[in-house]
Amino acid sequence: IKRIERFLGLEDTEEYAKPGESEAHETQSKLGSVVIQDATFSWGARGTVDLSANEPKPEKRGVFPRVFNKKRRENATGKEAQHEHEKEAVLDQPVLKNVSVECEAGKLTVIVGRVGSGKSSLVQGMLGEIKKVSGSVRVYGSIAYVPQTAWIFNATLQENVLFGKPLDYERYAKSLYVSALESDLDVLPAGDLTAIGEKGINLSGGQKQRVSIARAVYANADVFLCDDPLSALDPHVGRAVFDNVFSKKGVLKRSTRVLVTNQLHFVPEADRVIWMEDGAVKMCGKFNELMQDEGFQKMMAENVNEENESLSNRDASGGINVESMSVHKQHTARLLEKVNSNFNRQDTLMSREDRNKGTIGMQAYLDYAKATGGYVLFVSVVLFFGIVIGISIVNNWWLSYWSEQESINPEKHSTGFFLGIYFALAMAFAFLTFVRTVIFLSMALKA
Repeated sequence: IKRIERFLGLEDTEEYAKPGESEAHETQSKLGSVVIQDATFSWGARGTVDLSANEPKPEKRGVFPRVFNKKRRENATGKEAQHEHEKEAVLDQPVLKNVSVECEAGKLTVIVGRVGSGKSSLVQGMLGEIKKVSGSVRVYGSIAYVPQTAWIFNATLQENVLFGKPLDYERYAKSLYVSALESDLDVLPAGDLTAIGEKGINLSGGQKQRVSIARAVYANADVFLCDDPLSALDPHVGRAVFDNVFSKKGVLKRSTRVLVTNQLHFVPEADRVIWMEDGAVKMCGKFNELMQDEGFQKMMAENVNEENESLSNRDASGGINVESMSVHKQHTARLLEKVNSNFNRQDTLMSREDRNKGTIGMQAYLDYAKATGGYVLFVSVVLFFGIVIGISIVNNWWLSYWSEQESINPEKHSTGFFLGIYFALAMAFAFLTFVRTVIFLSMALKA
């Protein structure tokens, strides 16, 4: 209840990233672009910082709670107020300061930086999921978001990809192919119609992330915000997904792609690079421009050893090994046939139970009566129910009779006479109800 109360007490969210109706004409001309001007962000009321995690918990003494004197209560109140003040101070601290960036429509913008530099917070700011303290944020067009941790719900793989949108077979098959899910359909019992458990329990981390990418591709949005989606993939799979989805020859080449990544071998292929450092934009521009900076060179050099395997997949000329369009179409056609064939062999984690409809036969009642301890005991309990109901009816009748006699012939019987009989009936009703309940529960548990 307290969690619901805190949730309902939160401030209303401000949809600052969505252009207003007055900007409709500007939206058409800037469709697909993301513009942030001198913006500062903090987690504010939407954040959740627990400062009490490391505080010592009060010692329990005895069964009864401690009774604090006035001075202790005042000290406790002061500590709580200080704790709340510290909590609010942490939440109000800016996580991004004076950010001004623009992601051009139809271009690939890559956000890089060390761990904790504010890359994910910048994407949250574009989504409008973090409190904007100052400045302006505008995302022109529809958004598809791929988080760091894929969100999978309990449904079929197909439903996880469609995400409520109508099924377009060709677009659906292409989404599965470019997300490298084609081979997984052969492993799953019913292909794309296999039921996925809650939180993707029967999928690996890489499979869940590729389902999330396929969902974003199928959404066919204007802007794709992707928060390090390739980190959970094997190097060769990540390379294939990048080539087929995010690269200049990928399926999203006409859409705006904002990609957060720690795999810096993808950075040279970006149209624009945003370098984050300590919650601020250190530099922003083309890759060749950023390479003139010694700090950026140092950061790239730190990741060279980790990326050697991926870099070796590039050819000598620096190009990308992207499959030809004819091969791509053949794969899509083959995958479309596989998707259609899956309707004939559905398999799910949960099966529907067989059930009959109609009235319950007399034999079911007899079997239940026998299982409770025998027919005699069962009939006795039924009589007990009847006796208890009968006493309840007599009790009510006696109360009405008492009222009637008091008005017709008050001197015939004393008040004690009526009250004594009423009390006896009430006690009999309570005792028999208790006995009936105990016997009935014992029989029900035995059955």
